[in-house]
Amino acid sequence: MDELQKRAIHLAQEGRSLFLTGSAGTGKSFTVQNMVRVLRNQGKTVEETAMTGCAAILLSPRARTLHSWAGVGLAREELDDLEMKIRRNKNSLRRWKSTDVLIIDEVSMLGPTLFEKLEALGRRLRRSPQTFFGGLQIILVGDFFQLPPVDDPKFLFESAVYREGIKDVVELKTVYRQKNDMEWYNVLQNVRRGTLISDDIDLLRSRTQTQTTTQSTSMTTLFPVNRKVDFMNDFELDRLGSTIHEFPSVVIHRGREVSDEQIKMWRSRLGVNEEPLRLAIGAQVMLTYNLSLEQGLVNGSQGVITGFTDSDKKIPLVRFVNRPMVPPLEIHPMEISNAEEEKDENFKVVFQYVPLRLAWALSIHKVQGCNLDTADMDLGNQIFEYGQVYVALSRIRTLQGVFLRNLDVTKIQANPLVQEYYKQFEGLPTQKKKNKKMKTNPFQEFSFEGIQL
Repeated sequence: MDELQKRAIHLAQEGRSLFLTGSAGTGKSFTVQNMVRVLRNQGKTVEETAMTGCAAILLSPRARTLHSWAGVGLAREELDDLEMKIRRNKNSLRRWKSTDVLIIDEVSMLGPTLFEKLEALGRRLRRSPQTFFGGLQIILVGDFFQLPPVDDPKFLFESAVYREGIKDVVELKTVYRQKNDMEWYNVLQNVRRGTLISDDIDLLRSRTQTQTTTQSTSMTTLFPVNRKVDFMNDFELDRLGSTIHEFPSVVIHRGREVSDEQIKMWRSRLGVNEEPLRLAIGAQVMLTYNLSLEQGLVNGSQGVITGFTDSDKKIPLVRFVNRPMVPPLEIHPMEISNAEEEKDENFKVVFQYVPLRLAWALSIHKVQGCNLDTADMDLGNQIFEYGQVYVALSRIRTLQGVFLRNLDVTKIQANPLVQEYYKQFEGLPTQKKKNKKMKTNPFQEFSFEGIQL
């Protein structure tokens, strides 16, 4: 453990609310795991949350989404209505009152509007109106150079409530994920900050399909838009010519009726698809749950369907890329409950689903928080968001795992507001910036077309 990781844990031990940041692969998750262990050894009640179900699963099996922990649903109501909603739910209210430390991961996707509502709710529900979050210690984790909030035009650090409550920021510097490929790490740092040099561009160009050998047939393609993801997955599945088996997700609930809107919301928060999962022998898939950290079977592990069991349930068999010499593994349906109500004896909603998704193609937004061994990427002119290219590239541990079918270097940009925010941690002068749409990069555009979708 390096000195900055130790500092973050020490601040948490002292009861300080803080923001733990750093580029992808600098050990933020490792630091949080050790922080949680230390705080629980102190007798504190620690709750781990994240902005998406995928990211929550990566934290720990006990983690949940922030919306679920808070009991606010989509949180579109006014503050008074949200307070009443929580008070009517004894489990939500209990969590607010009994939690000592709240960890929130992937905080780049948390906007000021939701954060300020939650902070005000903390003061009310914990009956401590003069203290930040009502005395609840807040540990924020993430990287604002990654994808921004979907439903809020501002970054969290633009909030006065954030600036007043979060006084300590620890930016991790030591790289772990790409530690065996420092050339690749240095390129990623420049992509992250939008400060590419000509050598970086040359290195990225060397990974285009016109420059690299044919990639593995089990490789996932990352697209910036969902339309291309769906098209490619359906196209490749049908092209196999194998019998297609469908695995619908099953919803079980008891205690009272559940509206379609609630089911849809919980599906979204927990990462359970509404459409049946379609699989066939030869299909490329990705695991969506941490089955075994010890065996490397984690969210993001890639593999190929080799067959199905002979039972009526037709359990899929997967040979994982990182376990080529191990017999294919049966992937059984698992259960995940709506965490908001999971301890309520009178009401519960459970989703039963196979924790796989087709993985010939994935959206860049879907893989934030995941680690991939290899990927073929479309980083062309349909990139539409600051940080999107960085999120895609930084999922991969080594340069040799990166293959590019399109590259538009004018899309490799960092948001000026984020650049200014991070300057303060380096002792650099800052200046006020306005949040703008992506602008044209002075570098020449390079485009390498692969499959046309």
